[in-house]
Amino acid sequence: MLPNGIVLLVAERPAVPIVAVRVLSRAGAAFDPSDRAGLANLTGALLTRGTAKRTGPELDSAIEFVGGSLEAGAGRDSITVSLAVQKKDMALGLDLMSEVVLSPTFPQAEVARKISEIRAAIKRSDEDPNAIAGRVLSRLMFPGHPYGVPVEGTQESVGRLTRDDVVKFQQEVMRPDTTVIAVVGAVTVAEARREIIGRFGAWARPTSAPRSITEATAPPAPGEETVKRELTQATLMFGRPAIRQTDPDYFPLVVASYVLGGGSASRLY
Repeated sequence: MLPNGIVLLVAERPAVPIVAVRVLSRAGAAFDPSDRAGLANLTGALLTRGTAKRTGPELDSAIEFVGGSLEAGAGRDSITVSLAVQKKDMALGLDLMSEVVLSPTFPQAEVARKISEIRAAIKRSDEDPNAIAGRVLSRLMFPGHPYGVPVEGTQESVGRLTRDDVVKFQQEVMRPDTTVIAVVGAVTVAEARREIIGRFGAWARPTSAPRSITEATAPPAPGEETVKRELTQATLMFGRPAIRQTDPDYFPLVVASYVLGGGSASRLY
């Protein structure tokens, strides 16, 4: 752990000429205000669209020039920024990554454009039976909990979002003491620690406690819901509470789930 609370994980892979870095901050959709669903998703999508030093196109050009990738996005529990570059370009890649994490500017034009894109995607998903069923299942499984709300939000909630909302969320929820940085590739532990401290060491740890969410619990009773559409096929989904990700059986069950139904070669396909 670094002095400001960042957890640093390093996997040395000297035979791989690539360095991959992932910054994961506990600032996902579960931390959206109740009337601002989709805020974390919007924030994550905008991180690479401009920093205090470079515009979005300049960031794109810089990483593309060295054949690397720099991406950001949000999930239910976290906002993630991912970097992949050749070892010789690691310094540049980490410079760009630190800018994206620490000094995004969220230009108003980019905010408006991304809101429009997200709302259009939500509208398209309203015609997708799998997306509809998934949203209904989440709501039934986690009634009254953030996990029951779509990560992308709704047409109405996203339409209410503003640049000020994004700035406040990034500044208050993304913080070093709830962040993990993983480095994998042709780099030593000492080198990775030095490079990460050089870019993220000055990220100040707030004196206030991190935001928390209530623990998700099982629904009080079984439930079901039918969404009627004029379609030739039906989409069925069912679920039940399972074990925690910290359970030693979690990853064996993930593998078993894939073997049974995770792809076209699975046994239930």
